[in-house]
Amino acid sequence: MDTLRKWENDGNLELEFNQTDIQIQWLVPREDQYTLAPLLQRLVHYNKVKKEKIEAMINYAFDTERCKHNQILNYFGEKNKEKCGSCNAKECDLKKPTKKRQIEIKNKIIEELKKGEMSFKELDQSISDYSTFEIGECIRSLLNSKELLLTNMDKLKLNL
Repeated sequence: MDTLRKWENDGNLELEFNQTDIQIQWLVPREDQYTLAPLLQRLVHYNKVKKEKIEAMINYAFDTERCKHNQILNYFGEKNKEKCGSCNAKECDLKKPTKKRQIEIKNKIIEELKKGEMSFKELDQSISDYSTFEIGECIRSLLNSKELLLTNMDKLKLNL
């Protein structure tokens, strides 16, 4: 009881006696392991880490300078100096395929589509000798020249 009176005199709490019950109202917030302060600090840290992870994902997705393949390898602690050559990074130095290579890819695409209609994904998987970028560039030029058509089911077919 003396301690409570001392805290009241120090201005930390208001003390009221009601017969046998005592009501305590803290005037100064407590800062110990029983309050919300430690939890709030952990929540602030948790949110900061989450924000950093989301920003890292966004930076990865929109980074056109560094090779995506190498970024993933570096994330897992592996080092690789070779560029994949199939992502949109400038350092992979993706250029339009050469004329000779375009003709090869075009012939492969036509050969595959003679078997029947295919989606871009199916076509990309069936022609694994070339990068997705190169196949996409050839398909785009074939669509522009009307040699290929896109069906309403998003499949490619020859324009015969």
